[in-house]
Amino acid sequence: YFSNFGKASVDLAAPGLDILSTVPRGSCELCDATGYRRLSGTSMAAPHVAGTAALILSQTNLSPSQLRQRLMGSADRLPSLAGLTMCGGRLNTDRALRGVTETEPCVEIVLPALPDLALSNLTGPVSVKAGGSVSVNIQLENLGGTAAPWAFTMFALSSNPILNWDNNPQGYRWLGYHYVQPFAPGNTIISVVFNVPNATTPGTYYLQGVVDSGNAVREFNENNNTSNIIQMQVLAP
Repeated sequence: YFSNFGKASVDLAAPGLDILSTVPRGSCELCDATGYRRLSGTSMAAPHVAGTAALILSQTNLSPSQLRQRLMGSADRLPSLAGLTMCGGRLNTDRALRGVTETEPCVEIVLPALPDLALSNLTGPVSVKAGGSVSVNIQLENLGGTAAPWAFTMFALSSNPILNWDNNPQGYRWLGYHYVQPFAPGNTIISVVFNVPNATTPGTYYLQGVVDSGNAVREFNENNNTSNIIQMQVLAP
């Protein structure tokens, strides 16, 4: 649950389980009086790679692409990592520093250009009367390398602070949608005005937007389709 993997998206693996690391000595969730803790995750693995890269560059004048190939080519090819990283390799600092690489080169997998729809920066009023109108702004982006055939963005108001777009739980009030076709790479600000149903019970609600909720558009990243959530008070008419 704390690891990234993907044959076309992760270059190589590095030690990241139960790694002794420095932490603050103050009072915080991560802090420890000794200044050290054993931690796991990509935050522990990445410094191994960055440190190895720094050591290589202290001895050579490799370009970024050459450095990347040195790190990937000198990695230990492990059956347990086959299909989990681009070449199934685990960082080997000693081999990387000595420039010892596998006889079979690691060939980069080039992903096809895909759109990548994302939402962010949802803003709106802090309160609205039931039956009244609400104006919201949100940033819609296509972070991918090609146009999306369409971008269908929906907005919902819920009494539950954890919005689940898959199950549509009780308490949702669908406010409306925005549609654009096609949507080229880039970003735009959507401004939409909705009416809050007159029958909405006064109280605290949570507003969120989602683009391509049904995953009808094939995207490079399907995990950034929802916006931030804003809290809104619905008042009596």
